Amino acid sequence: DDDFEGFPSFLVASQFAQLCALADGELELLKTNDPAKSQITREPTYGRLTMPTLDEILIADGGSPAEQKLESFINETPALSPAHDDDEDSVTSERRGAFLLGALVGDIGSYQEYSEDRSTTLVDQYPVKSITRARIKKVTQETVAKTLTYTRQEKKKGKSYPGTKAEHIVERLRETVLDPDPDDWEIDTDDLRFYYALGVTYGMNDHPDWNQQNSDASDKRTTDEEH
Repeated sequence: DDDFEGFPSFLVASQFAQLCALADGELELLKTNDPAKSQITREPTYGRLTMPTLDEILIADGGSPAEQKLESFINETPALSPAHDDDEDSVTSERRGAFLLGALVGDIGSYQEYSEDRSTTLVDQYPVKSITRARIKKVTQETVAKTLTYTRQEKKKGKSYPGTKAEHIVERLRETVLDPDPDDWEIDTDDLRFYYALGVTYGMNDHPDWNQQNSDASDKRTTDEEH
């Protein structure tokens, strides 16, 4: 919607919440004969499982809370969830790829806005209505390249990463866009764009509070100058 200034993340989240509500198993308000859309009609399992605490996540695998959160969101969203057998519908994999690409664009876009003070970010550079199957590879390549650039910058500042920034997204995205090749994807453009938009919304909120970080840094600089 061109009436929005910036990315309409609240609208995307609201639409997704409505879709989840309509997929309620008892109401059966969503029905389709299209096998490529069947998983969208299944109710997500959010809230049915007790989410582990941050300490439990770190103790359990020594890994990243962001990685655990992403894994849980994908696994509990039938439209994105990978099959546990060899019969996964190809469109589900492609939908997951669109979501992961959007998540990386949203994550790095937020970093650009709050840490680099960029007025135009990847979110603006790759708006939802510009995303097509033909552009997926190009957008992925350029977004990953930006991620590597910012990773090198952060490492020069003394910050440590085991791999790259947003590695929990990058690694899964690479797997998804390599097989099958996006040139061979079958997903509808509307489907592709909706889950890309959902991914952007997720990625924009899947990061530390950049505003607070910048505020803390500014306060520290002011204190140092006063001393």
